[in-house]
Amino acid sequence: MIRRILFSALFIAMGISMASAQKYPITIGPKGNTFYYNGAPIINKAHLKDYIYSSDEALRHFRMATTNEVFSYIFAFSGGFLVGWPLGTLIGGGDPEWYLLGIGAGLIVIGITLDFGRKNQLIKAVNAYNGSLDTVASAAPGYTLSFSATPGGLGLMLTF
Repeated sequence: MIRRILFSALFIAMGISMASAQKYPITIGPKGNTFYYNGAPIINKAHLKDYIYSSDEALRHFRMATTNEVFSYIFAFSGGFLVGWPLGTLIGGGDPEWYLLGIGAGLIVIGITLDFGRKNQLIKAVNAYNGSLDTVASAAPGYTLSFSATPGGLGLMLTF
């Protein structure tokens, strides 16, 4: 009977702590390629999406970044193929079609440009997420001990 009460109290406490979990701002690394949440690096874009899902504007920028990434890969890979084909023909001793090399170089430039757009959209998504956070909770002095869910699991988190 006592075990049931203790387990019930534990699950209620976990539910309350997860419902009122404090959100931390995401910081951007010096080159803009790495994102940090509460000091720990975010491994990939899927983890970044898990953090910013609460902000509609941040999610919109994230989706635009994903679209830019897909088209960047398509243009860059097809451009690489069109550059490699005439070069392979030249190495093989044939007569290369140089216009394919020019088209391929243009497609690679478009792919690189779209990749820069992807990076800028991810930075805009992080800035939109950080702008949507409650600034009163993060301005509190001292330290906070909370039991909450983190990407690594459940645990006690001491922030100061």
